[in-house]
Amino acid sequence: MSQKKFIESLGATCDNWRWSWSYVNHDERFVVFGAWDIFEEGFRCKIFENSWQIKKNGRRNGGFLQSKRHIELIEEKGYSLKTFRIFHSEGNPITGTAKRQGYVSQEVERHLVREGNAWFAYAAAVRPELAEGIGGTDPIFLEGKRKNVSGTAIERNHAARKECLRIYNLDCQVCGFNFEKVFGSHGIGFIHVHHLNPVAASKGEYTIDPANDLRPVCPNCHAMLHRSRDREPLTIEELKSIMQETSKQ
Repeated sequence: MSQKKFIESLGATCDNWRWSWSYVNHDERFVVFGAWDIFEEGFRCKIFENSWQIKKNGRRNGGFLQSKRHIELIEEKGYSLKTFRIFHSEGNPITGTAKRQGYVSQEVERHLVREGNAWFAYAAAVRPELAEGIGGTDPIFLEGKRKNVSGTAIERNHAARKECLRIYNLDCQVCGFNFEKVFGSHGIGFIHVHHLNPVAASKGEYTIDPANDLRPVCPNCHAMLHRSRDREPLTIEELKSIMQETSKQ
């Protein structure tokens, strides 16, 4: 099924099928955003940012104003949010020309969170206020019924993430869980990437070594690594030891 046919099967449409990355169904009051895998950060994915208005060649991004209107429908009119995954091949999907490997023809319920000048689609089961230490931002403070948030986003290097996964594959380095093996095509490519030295502790931009500084871990193990509030995150070896001791009981 083509992506256009998939979107139409949801009853959604757009202004221009060539450059749109968001779509709307006014009858059922929901918006659908394409969620590129290179913008994923664990249980959330960046779907819109103010800087995306201008492409690298200086021209306006054709889909920007439409997606901005779709964001406003969610924030101001109470429309719900859905996303579908798009697999990136090369190029920049928003500010330049990009190629994709494919997409998943399945929509997923999300909720929208604004952080500074960017908007993220969070997994429906995850509360943004519980994301400290995992999502890559300073603590998030919620206010008002629309769940607007304020915070400082810490930039992640997606190329480093991809290199980490090339080196270590997609098995959790703590428990061995693999999403594709359990969930099939729905789990393809999904895994968290854990920073052995917390990014939030850094004082600014620094060089990262994917082989020595990053490890793929499943969301459960990622949460357990960061659960200790009174100390640095557990090491992978420490968490493995806890699991081994527990299994003996």
